[in-house]
Amino acid sequence: HFAVLPLPDVDASLHEIEYAFDTLKADGVGFVSSYNDRWLGDASFAPMWEELNRRKAVVYTHATAPGCCMWNFQPGVGPTTIELSSDLARTIVSIIESGTARRTPDVRFIWSHGGGSIWAQRYLGGETAESLARPAPADSKLYHLRRFYYDTAASADAVHVGILKMIVSTPPVVFGTEYPW
Repeated sequence: HFAVLPLPDVDASLHEIEYAFDTLKADGVGFVSSYNDRWLGDASFAPMWEELNRRKAVVYTHATAPGCCMWNFQPGVGPTTIELSSDLARTIVSIIESGTARRTPDVRFIWSHGGGSIWAQRYLGGETAESLARPAPADSKLYHLRRFYYDTAASADAVHVGILKMIVSTPPVVFGTEYPW
């Protein structure tokens, strides 16, 4: 079972980590992709990531829509259509670009929905079929994207699974039912 932490309150989250792992014997923790328009790589969350790394935690992140885009951002198009996948991509980028991924080599990240729209973004711009066929350089964007895990909830179709197999291969792809996420 995964514990839910009370982010964005880092001090309360640190207490909950201790309780969840030491008392409840949790298998990991669960997050949503953003809190009050702060993504998981935000510098204020660093003490929490340090503790999760120390505990070699499994961290599951489910997509949400940020405050800016939760309701009626695009009339007639609900946030599950675009914003959840985009917010998940934002938080993945924030984890890598902030150095959080580098500083937490023992955290096992699981991203919902096959990583959301991270694959449709320009984040891996410049990669070629040849570079994707080789091992990724240490601490590169591709390195971290390949060390993360991706669940198949709402992404178990030929397009999403094909992208995952091309970029990260199948071992970091895990079955996801999203019930209850």
